[in-house]
Parts: sequence; C-alpha cells; structure tokens
Amino acid sequence: MERYHHHHLSNSNCSINNNNNLSYDSKISPYSRFIYALNAPESKRQYPKRFQVFLDFLKIEGPTIEDKANKFYDLILSNGSEWLEIQLIRFFTLQNNRVVRMERYHTIYGRSI
Repeated sequence: MERYHHHHLSNSNCSINNNNNLSYDSKISPYSRFIYALNAPESKRQYPKRFQVFLDFLKIEGPTIEDKANKFYDLILSNGSEWLEIQLIRFFTLQNNRVVRMERYHTIYGRSI
C-alpha cells in the first residue's frame, strides 16, 4: 500500500489550525507539495528535471521521480536537517567545481562559454 497519494490541493485537503495557519492533509505526497509550490509554468517545467539531478546525485532509486522524492523526504525525516545540509553542500560543491573546470577548459582553448 502506498504511503503517499498524489493529490491536487483542494479545500477538502486543507484545514486551519488553532494558530490560523493553513495546514494540509498529511497524506499528500512531498512531491505533490513540491510541484504545488512552484508557481510559474516555466518553474513547473524546469524544476522537476533539476530536482531529478539532485536525487540522482544522492543515488535515490525508484520507478518515478515522485517515488524518489518521497524516499528523499523519508531520508530527511530519519537523518535530520544536518544530513540534508551536508548533502546540499556536497551537491553545490560538485556543481561549482564542474563550472570552474569548464571555465578553465574554455580559457585554455580560447572558447567562450
């Protein structure tokens, strides 16, 4: 049985808690929340692909990006925010190093980026 469900966020899934904060049904998948938070159509098109690159970097396996995102969410819950911070720093460092290597390559061979 699946732990998360892919829902559109509608009034039936929303509630207002005692502090007047909007909260959502906990059965909405973390990936659905991620997609919902993307406002611009261009972001909705690009960010899932970029997120997939990060999930691949973490070697999180699954048949769909949503399955991988849910596993990622579970890893954050079990390992904590410090683990997440370390993984993000590792990923950003790798990406920055790739850019620096490409800049050096283009400087050496006289090609513009």
